[in-house]
Amino acid sequence: MQAAIVFIIIFIVVIVVIFVIPKIAGPLIPDGFGLGRDTQKGAQVVFKSDDGGLTWNGLSNLPDISSGKDNLLFAIIDDQNDKKIFVSFLGRGLYLSEDMGETFKLISNEAVGLGQESTVYKLVFGKNSGQRSIYLAVFSNGLGSIIKWDGKDFFERIYLAPVNNIGVFSLAQNPFNDDLYAGTAQGGFLVSENYGISWKILRWFPGAISTIEINPKNGIMLVYTNERKLFRSSDNGRTWTEVTSNLNKLSSSARDIKTIIFHPSLQSTVYAGTAFGLIKSEDNGLTWSLVRTIVPPQFLPIESVAFSNQNRNLILLGASSQVHRSLDSGDSWNAVQLPTSKRVGVIIVNYNNDKIIYAGIR
Repeated sequence: MQAAIVFIIIFIVVIVVIFVIPKIAGPLIPDGFGLGRDTQKGAQVVFKSDDGGLTWNGLSNLPDISSGKDNLLFAIIDDQNDKKIFVSFLGRGLYLSEDMGETFKLISNEAVGLGQESTVYKLVFGKNSGQRSIYLAVFSNGLGSIIKWDGKDFFERIYLAPVNNIGVFSLAQNPFNDDLYAGTAQGGFLVSENYGISWKILRWFPGAISTIEINPKNGIMLVYTNERKLFRSSDNGRTWTEVTSNLNKLSSSARDIKTIIFHPSLQSTVYAGTAFGLIKSEDNGLTWSLVRTIVPPQFLPIESVAFSNQNRNLILLGASSQVHRSLDSGDSWNAVQLPTSKRVGVIIVNYNNDKIIYAGIR
């Protein structure tokens, strides 16, 4: 009798863990997605500067943010039209402005799970048999998926996670052969060689894959997981070398990476914003050095880094509620306080006019 009771209790616990808790909590979410910081209802979450970051004004036409789960995930400028800006919120959908942030509209398509309660973790401007496509990593109704969108009215789900409550957190497209890469919450690194028609696994990484970055000049790839491990590939993701130990040579806190970005003008240079500060590699992520900034230790981590396509010496970074700017490749800096107490989690620079800068808070 006692054995039967114990079995029933264990069975109930297993059911709750597998089916009930994920429905309440949502998908496993890696570090770096802005959780745990409440945002006041109606507060401005994206700011715009028209003078190179000296002064800032809030954009007021985005949805009200009422709780920590609704934080900003990313903002990105359309690669073919700099008037278009996409902004994504955790659990609140994807929004598009076609007038440089003056107004925003929700991107919605019920058939593929895009709507006001969905989460778009990543947006990639890419190709599809020579035609332009936008690829979205979406979590909606307990399902992780990848959606292909023509930027107008056509939406197609090209990947569906085989397990409920497992999200796709990262996406990238190889600029040299058009292969699509996806990173999942289970650590799966997937590739499609036919624009999403079929997929195969290349590797299982330890922990959720929060970042996939590809150097557009030579194809070197970096993958970062929520286990705070960094990996590097030079053969289109077929083989990998872990380079985490080189971060440890700086500090254990250098492993706490918030953002990774390749410099758009330099062949082998990549920067990372970390809990240790701004770090830089000039050999595609093999070795790293600290960039001296004026960010006080209590303002760390650095959560956002951005560059200009017009001025290779301009570096912008977000630390606490400030935007720091260098005009000489990081030798000297000045800082501007945004009209907020929240952390600057996103910075993007207009590629046609680097006086126009956007900063998003988390």
